[in-house]
Amino acid sequence: MNNIPYKKFHLEFFYELNRMLKVGNIMYSIRKYPKDQVIFLSGSRCQHVGIVTKGEVKIEHLTEAGTRILIRQLKQYDIFGEILLFSPESLYPYDIVAKTNCEVLFISKENLLNILSQNVTILQKYLQHIAESYHQLNKLVKLKSQKTLRHKIAFYFLYYEHLTNNQLN
Repeated sequence: MNNIPYKKFHLEFFYELNRMLKVGNIMYSIRKYPKDQVIFLSGSRCQHVGIVTKGEVKIEHLTEAGTRILIRQLKQYDIFGEILLFSPESLYPYDIVAKTNCEVLFISKENLLNILSQNVTILQKYLQHIAESYHQLNKLVKLKSQKTLRHKIAFYFLYYEHLTNNQLN
């Protein structure tokens, strides 16, 4: 999938959020992590939304055999914890680890709700991000549910053909 609109959205969301943080009386924290530092372990409670401001973060699953499976890689302005924060069971299902030296901005649920209620633009962008995350997850589930490599490749091509046709119309 073409990630340029998605990245542009994250950048616009971050700049709008940053503007609100500067003018408003809203608490947040910025933490620095060295490469390979665990930010959150699987099973930790999600109490903040995190935004990568510098460096890269990876979301990993540690299998019973001790192998690490990369679930997702986050780059500058990418967000994590945004859905878990509002879930009744707000526990991280995976480890969140610094892939490189990085910096993460954290905003609590209460402060995020305050920001979202004050700024319709940020609220719309946040909801757009949640919708896009849901779409990405559905696409991943469909891809993973394909039984053979041939079916996975066919799914990939059909999906991108559909995407290309929709962009042209």
